[in-house]
Amino acid sequence: MIVSATLMPHAPILLEEIGGKDSKKAIKTINAMENIAETISDSDPETIVIISPHSFTWEDRFIIPINKIGSGSFFDFGHSEIKYEQKLDQKLGIEIVTKLAKKDFPVYSFYNEKTSYDLDHGILVPLHFILKNTTSVKILPMSYSFLPYTMHIKYGQKLFKILDKSKKRIAIIASGDLSHRLLDPDGFGKKFDDLLIKNLKNNDLKKIYDIDPKLIENTGECGYRSLLILLGAISGLDTKTKVLSYEGPLGVGYGVANFEILNPKF
Repeated sequence: MIVSATLMPHAPILLEEIGGKDSKKAIKTINAMENIAETISDSDPETIVIISPHSFTWEDRFIIPINKIGSGSFFDFGHSEIKYEQKLDQKLGIEIVTKLAKKDFPVYSFYNEKTSYDLDHGILVPLHFILKNTTSVKILPMSYSFLPYTMHIKYGQKLFKILDKSKKRIAIIASGDLSHRLLDPDGFGKKFDDLLIKNLKNNDLKKIYDIDPKLIENTGECGYRSLLILLGAISGLDTKTKVLSYEGPLGVGYGVANFEILNPKF
């Protein structure tokens, strides 16, 4: 069953060791990330599904790794000493791929028996905050694709049918930053972020599906598809959205939101 659903940014500068002085410019986001990590911990998940824009991605299909272990570090950001290794929920990954493959939905597994699955920063940044409160949890990374936006919603809806029936307590995280072009003079980035955050605050989630694709393409965002999958995955639940913070101090929009599950089964 789904016990938690959240939107979290993944900028490495949110880690003080990496961001230094720039981290202080995003202190509202950091505080919100710490709060949302506590919310996830309070839901006592056994598995955390993390949808990352930077995971192994194919243009025309969705990928789910079915390794037993995932590991990664912030080597690309000059800090190889900040590293994590976490058990993956291989059983859940296989179940999802098997069930959706029978329905000819474009979901494929990724497996390398000789190495662990590479955890990218879209996974590592949320984990950095979450593992301060919750360590004995498995994760299941997922990637989006470059199929139409409607396919991402359908993917989430199909995930819901599987996750909702699971006996496991499952948290879902849509990892993604919003516009990377807030400083552009054309204003597209700010317009996109303002519209998305407004719809989240109003709990008007279906309007997020209908944002003009041309606007989205001009924002340099990397979280919209992750969010669409999450929204599809909670579409069968009664939820109330709370935006914990939004800011763009460095020209990139960081949004942190919790989708509270009303009348939960648990």
